[in-house]
Amino acid sequence: SQGMIMDTELSGGQVTFGNVLKTTLTAGRYNQDQPTFSTTGNYRSIELLYDAGKRFTAGAGYYYIGNSTLYHYFTTVNADAAKIWQVGLGWRFSPVVSAYANYSRDTEGDTISELRRAWSVEFDYKKAVPAQKGTFGAFLAYRSLGDIAVVTPTYDAISYGQKGFDMGVQYVPMENVLVKAAYFRGKDIERDTDASTLFGRIEYFF
Repeated sequence: SQGMIMDTELSGGQVTFGNVLKTTLTAGRYNQDQPTFSTTGNYRSIELLYDAGKRFTAGAGYYYIGNSTLYHYFTTVNADAAKIWQVGLGWRFSPVVSAYANYSRDTEGDTISELRRAWSVEFDYKKAVPAQKGTFGAFLAYRSLGDIAVVTPTYDAISYGQKGFDMGVQYVPMENVLVKAAYFRGKDIERDTDASTLFGRIEYFF
């Protein structure tokens, strides 16, 4: 399952320790270059992941982002930092079917509740493996990604500030070539207007 919290340039340090329960500590400075401006700020996080190698996984995290001028962290939020909590669960029903759910919330700022929280429920069927020709995978999800609880989501078709159904497929037509397609249909949360995205990409692995 892909993440909801952060996909940005980060300079700093990270350490991971533990086996069944893994702990990851990260600290540094982030940088985001946008078409209209560039912004930097402090970043700190702690992430816990429990995975016994069987059917059940669980995770939790806390993220501090010390700059409210993040390109979609609106000035109307009236906060000088984002403080985001996240929890997640995963369950493998069989070797080919699994489900994931996660929830995050920013405890800072003044805005409507739906923009301060984000959640996602996803079902996966099989998995495309680039090194194995003919393998494929598919997913179906419903997501609600409030602007203030998501810094930069890493999903292909849905972005922050949107909610609705997200679905996609992956296929390996030949070794080390991955074809991806995804479709989102839902709404922009703040404006309550219809939104949709069709995404496609071919990736080559060397």
